[in-house]
Amino acid sequence: MVDKYCSKRPFGCTIGDRKEIENQIAELLKKNLIKESYSPFAAPDADLTLTLFYEGLCPGCHQFIINQLYPSYEKLAGSLKLDLVPFGWSLLPSSVSWDKVNDCYHGERGTELLLSYEDRQAKLNPELPWVPNVRFNGVYDADIEEQAVMDLTSTVCNLLKDNKPDVCKDHVINAHPKMLKNNKC
Repeated sequence: MVDKYCSKRPFGCTIGDRKEIENQIAELLKKNLIKESYSPFAAPDADLTLTLFYEGLCPGCHQFIINQLYPSYEKLAGSLKLDLVPFGWSLLPSSVSWDKVNDCYHGERGTELLLSYEDRQAKLNPELPWVPNVRFNGVYDADIEEQAVMDLTSTVCNLLKDNKPDVCKDHVINAHPKMLKNNKC
């Protein structure tokens, strides 16, 4: 069984996993559910922001993206902003040309991206303990993250305060107590 969290390097990635992730991202772009952007802060207008710190070669990240993020975002795109932040714990696979990576890395766009991601990670409170790391509206809560890793759709539905989409009628179950709306005065 693949560990849910990746805390060691290097991480392996099968070609099949990589192609599946690329296909799902292409499908989201094609359906206009996400927009291609080089800004770490770009996201459509929505009620809730999910920030995912991930490692491109981490099997646990692949599992979360394939089994939770992609299917949940298809259902909740109008209510959920995605803020995807790559986390740099990987080694370059031998199939990738170092010259191309180096050109991008040292180019204006690569440098800007790396500095912005580095700055965001340096300012995290609490620090990034592992990947995948899920935060909602900029706040980290280990219990809510645990729920999100297991059932992202239900977690998002429980966190949405107003204008819940119809899909939430079937998904507001087994909520962690921290996720329930406080009805006390």
